[in-house]
Amino acid sequence: MSPRRKEIGEELNIAANEFLRSINIRMDADYPERIRHYFPTTKSLVLLKSLLGFEKDRAFFIIAPYGSGKSITATYLLHLLEKRAESAQLLSTIKEKIKHIEPDFAKDVSKINKTPKSHGLFVTSWLLLITTGSNKNVGA
Repeated sequence: MSPRRKEIGEELNIAANEFLRSINIRMDADYPERIRHYFPTTKSLVLLKSLLGFEKDRAFFIIAPYGSGKSITATYLLHLLEKRAESAQLLSTIKEKIKHIEPDFAKDVSKINKTPKSHGLFVTSWLLLITTGSNKNVGA
């Protein structure tokens, strides 16, 4: 078994043994520890890249079954954009997970972490809106 495959197996085993709760964006947004079990997938990275402006699509309609990762991905995005000090360790941990899936996007995430806060995330039950303080893409 390759070392990376063994590492992924160990990560999944740890995750299976943790209490994995569903995410409510409104109730969980202020608590970075509530998304520590987030494991980015190739599909969630496509969504994140699109929402951050790294893809040409600018409008989204997301339909997926309960438990597929919609809310936890949005909550991760919120922490990434808000850049709160208490989220720093969590963001670093998740960036390492992203690096194993898509190293180039992990570099983009690092750049976002280093830029001054000029973006926001507005969330309602029906709407997820990213705002920017400039006319550039979030990823620019």
